[in-house]
Amino acid sequence: MIKRGTQIFAIIDKEKDELIGNCSLFDIDHLNRKAEFGIFIGNKTYWGKGYGTEATKLILDYGFNILNLNSIMLRVYSYNKRGIRSYEKSGFKVIGSHREAKIIGSKKYDEIYMDILADEFESVYIRKVMESKK
Repeated sequence: MIKRGTQIFAIIDKEKDELIGNCSLFDIDHLNRKAEFGIFIGNKTYWGKGYGTEATKLILDYGFNILNLNSIMLRVYSYNKRGIRSYEKSGFKVIGSHREAKIIGSKKYDEIYMDILADEFESVYIRKVMESKK
């Protein structure tokens, strides 16, 4: 799905032909070559199996090598340890936080800001495909 400034992609289990989540680039700013990233895997049976990391790397590859972006940022709450590990595996780095930005009951959590730059990303698919066609 494509709408102004946002591109949303489905995450599919190919073997079962089942929708397991989605990921997106949004607030795409072509002039400054930046965007924000978001991902959601709704079916918990798919958590911790690498689907999120693979989808993240694919979207980064698309953002940097097709859309020609320079910077992709995300926001994640500090309680989402699994998500933070996945983002770090994909190359994101912590760039700051909004302290105690999320309150659930009596607990307070930071909103963590992470980003990755084009020259920090190692293309997993697109660049290799394009180079093999030369």
